[in-house]
Amino acid sequence: MEDGLSNQKIAQIIFNFSKMDSELEHVEFKVNQADSEMIAKNISAITNSMTRRNSPRGYMVWGIDNASHEFVGTSFKPYSAKVRNKTKDKESNEELLVWLSKYVKPSPKLDVRELEINGKRVVVFIITSNPLELSKFRGNAFIRIGANTRPLNEYPSIEKEVWCEILSREFETISAKSNLSKDEVVSLLDFDTFYTMRQNRVHVERSLLFTEAIKCGMIRDNQDTTYDITNLGALLYAKKLDDFSQLSSKTMRIVLYRGNSKLNLINEERSIGGYVVEFNRIHNYIMNKVISEDVIGEDGIRREKYLYPTLTVRELLANTIVHQDLSTNVMHPMIEIYSDRIEFINPGAPLVPEDRFLDYPPQTRNQRMAEEFYRVGLCEIQGSGWDKVAIEASELSFPAPKPEVTQDTTRIILMQEKTLANMTNEERMWSLYTFACLLWVKKQFLTNTLVRQLFHIPDNNLSMASTLLSQAVKSGLIVVFDEQAGTRSRKYMPKYVNDAF
Repeated sequence: MEDGLSNQKIAQIIFNFSKMDSELEHVEFKVNQADSEMIAKNISAITNSMTRRNSPRGYMVWGIDNASHEFVGTSFKPYSAKVRNKTKDKESNEELLVWLSKYVKPSPKLDVRELEINGKRVVVFIITSNPLELSKFRGNAFIRIGANTRPLNEYPSIEKEVWCEILSREFETISAKSNLSKDEVVSLLDFDTFYTMRQNRVHVERSLLFTEAIKCGMIRDNQDTTYDITNLGALLYAKKLDDFSQLSSKTMRIVLYRGNSKLNLINEERSIGGYVVEFNRIHNYIMNKVISEDVIGEDGIRREKYLYPTLTVRELLANTIVHQDLSTNVMHPMIEIYSDRIEFINPGAPLVPEDRFLDYPPQTRNQRMAEEFYRVGLCEIQGSGWDKVAIEASELSFPAPKPEVTQDTTRIILMQEKTLANMTNEERMWSLYTFACLLWVKKQFLTNTLVRQLFHIPDNNLSMASTLLSQAVKSGLIVVFDEQAGTRSRKYMPKYVNDAF
C-alpha cells in the first residue's frame, strides 16, 4: 500500500539526490531532453533496477544538470508533451503519458510532480516498482548499469538476479506503510520490544537497532531519505496493528466460552500490537484462563497448576501465528478456550500432510517470520516444536493434539488430561499413532511395553496394549515391522514408513 508523498517531502528527496557524487541506479537527471523513447527505456530500466535492489520507487528528474547536479530548471511540460505516431495512412500526435502507458508493459505507475526547488522549476516522474514481472519497452527489458541505461539481455547474470527477485516475492516483504521519516517509523514500531526480545539470542546495541531492523527486513531503506515498514515489521513489532489498515484482519482473537460449545460466550480478547510485542501477554492471558488450582509445594510456595502444559500451549500459539496464510483475509488467527479443550485456528491449510507433522521436512509459508520468532526465542528451530508438543502429551497423559484441516483453515485441538478409560477411541488411536511417529523420528519401534507406558496400563494387562495395537493396525495408522514375531514381542512403525518402500 502506497502512502502519499507531499511536494515538500519530494523536494527534500530530490535535493538530497543532487548532493550525491553520482546518480543512483533508480535515479536519472535531465534538463530538457524529453525524447519519448529515451523516457520509455529509462522507465523500464529504473523499474527493473528497483526490482533487483528491492526498492519501492525510482525517479526521473528534469531540471538538474546531469554532470554538475546543479538545479538549472526545465522547460519540459509532461502534460502537454506529444509523441508523433506514423502509420501507413496517417500521422498523429499522442499525449506522452498515454503513449508511455501503451508501450511500456506492464503500464508504469507514474506520479508526475511539477515543483520549484532552489528557485528553479523541476519536473519529477515518481516510478512505483512492479515486483511481479519484468518491465519492457516494445517487448525489450532494460536495466541501469551505474548511470547508464542498457538492454537487460546484455547482462545475463543481472537478468537472473532480477528474475530471482520476482519469483521470490513474498507477502512479508511488501510495504505496509511507505514514505516515512525515521521518526515516523520509530513512532509506529515498538523498538523497546525489538531490543528486549532480541537479547534472548542475538545481542544488538541500542544505537544499531534501526540498522538491524533494516537488515532483518522489518524496514526498507528507500535510498531517498524515506523508509517503508514492511508487512513483516508491522506484523511483528507494530505498536498498534490498526495503524496498518490492510493488516487489521491479522490481529489475534482469543475467545472464552462457558461449556464445550459456542453457545455461551464469556469474553473475547484481541491483540493490539504486533505478534512479538503481544506474544507473552497473549500466552499469559490463555494460561490465566485455564488455572486448575493453586498447589503449595514442598518449599511452602503457592504455585498455580494448569489444565494444559504451558510449553504445549506456547508452541501451538507460535505455530498458529507463524504458519497462517497471510495472503488471505477470510479470518483472524484464533484461540478458542472451552471447558474441556483449547482450539488453535489459523487461516490456510498446512503445507505438509496433517498426519506427518512430526516427521515431514519443516515447511512454512512465512520463512522470515519463523526465523524472527526463533531469533527472539518464541519458538523452536523448525520442526522441533511439534516434537516437544508430542513428548509432553505422551509424558503427561494428554491426548495428542489433533489437527483438523479444511481447504481454508487449520485447527489444532488440545484436550485436557485424560485417563485411557476417559479417552474416546479416536483419541486413543491418534495418541498411539503420534507416539509411533515420535519414536520413528528417533528410529525406534513401537512395542507392547511402550504402549503400556504411554497409557499407564498395568504390566499385568498385556492384552489391553495388544488390543490397542491391533485396532491401530486395522485402522491403517501403524504396520507390523516383524510379522513372524509373537504378538507380545512384535515391533510396529507408522504406516507411512511402509508406504515409502
